[in-house]
Amino acid sequence: TEYSFELSTREIVEKKLNEQLAGRSWKMPPAIMGGAIRKFDTMCRNTVPASCLKVAARYGGKAAGLGFLAHQDVVGEGSTVQQKLGYRLTPLGFAVPISYYLEFVEFNSQRDPVFAANLAKLIESEVGSRAKLSSPELRTLVRNVQDGFLHAHFPPGMYARLQRSIHKLKRRYAKTFPRQTLKKLKFRSSANVEDIPSFNGAGLHDSYSAVLSKSDAESADAPCVRVSQKTRYRVKESLSPKSVACAIKAAYGSLWNLRAVRERSFRRFDHRGAYMGLAVVPSYKHPKNSSQGKIEANSVLFTRVLNAPTVYGYQLSTQEKNGLVTNPKPGTLSELTTLLFQLRSVPAPSVLQFARPRVGEEKRTTPILSTKTMREIVAVARTIEEAYCEAKPSYFVVNGKKRKCHQVSNSQEKPAALDMELKTYSNGEILFKQVREFHGR
Repeated sequence: TEYSFELSTREIVEKKLNEQLAGRSWKMPPAIMGGAIRKFDTMCRNTVPASCLKVAARYGGKAAGLGFLAHQDVVGEGSTVQQKLGYRLTPLGFAVPISYYLEFVEFNSQRDPVFAANLAKLIESEVGSRAKLSSPELRTLVRNVQDGFLHAHFPPGMYARLQRSIHKLKRRYAKTFPRQTLKKLKFRSSANVEDIPSFNGAGLHDSYSAVLSKSDAESADAPCVRVSQKTRYRVKESLSPKSVACAIKAAYGSLWNLRAVRERSFRRFDHRGAYMGLAVVPSYKHPKNSSQGKIEANSVLFTRVLNAPTVYGYQLSTQEKNGLVTNPKPGTLSELTTLLFQLRSVPAPSVLQFARPRVGEEKRTTPILSTKTMREIVAVARTIEEAYCEAKPSYFVVNGKKRKCHQVSNSQEKPAALDMELKTYSNGEILFKQVREFHGR
């Protein structure tokens, strides 16, 4: 019923932070070196879906999640759900292991003493005995470290290996989508310090797009430049050129985003064990003449209804076309819908908030997605959650007892839920582009 303001200082903030961190020791993130570039479709073929989740320590959380989704016993090619719907539900693409990142860093640390010194100083100031940097000092050093990645070179043979995988993906894309040519790729960050127990790290790292026509071996070691574009509400950064090489360098450098460094330090994940994998997928936007049509909506689904412990169902946040649901543009609103159901009943959508897709416009008065599409999304998501429950026995343990996975979608007692990102297209197709655990309530 009331509140007050108190004057604070940096010293008070540091004291309160140290009180929270007292007694908490540093822990090393899970990491497994080695491994080859792998297609999502075959990342864990001929094994059970549980093996897909175990490769997160080798490929990072996002890539492992895409491998899990693409398994034929989940919703990948040849799965019961995919055959029923008649189209592909998961992205084409491949995973680059975290060992490539380590190879990249070690090579550039040897060839560039400044790159090595800046990265070592950043890690030592957070983990070691070096005096902790002030916020302005940390911001400057983070910027210098990331600039070092943008000006780095590829180790001998590494870029060629990546290009071979891209050429294979182009051929698979042309076979999957006849009369279409793959022109753009998205390099999604997939760190080993995200989507791990008690820490999902959503939004800490960045992903970048690349235009294949701007990418070749001769330009791989050319410096990449940040391009800042001021909008009404924020400064948006992109890269020049928008090449494969620059997208990889920037995604690797995003492991050292200011927010990622601070969050790892607070959670006491040792920065010396932080590595970045990559999940490489075609652009989600299809060409104008494609049979998939345009992106109709961008959505995030949670496999529980938040802030409602007695309500059974899922929760869906949706924005028109390719509008952002996470990190939305100020002044816009996503549609918020609960999809309520009993164990096997048909989901009943209930819109709690209609979308405002553009700044200054009135809210919509109708849902973005049809009821039929929302029910199809729930049907696929329930299949994914039940498969995840089977693959990870600890997912649905209540009061020390393992529950039946066919009941997991209708439980509010489950300790965690799943967070899925998806897109729907004007031809009715749905693409699930990410799955991770979510521990919010």
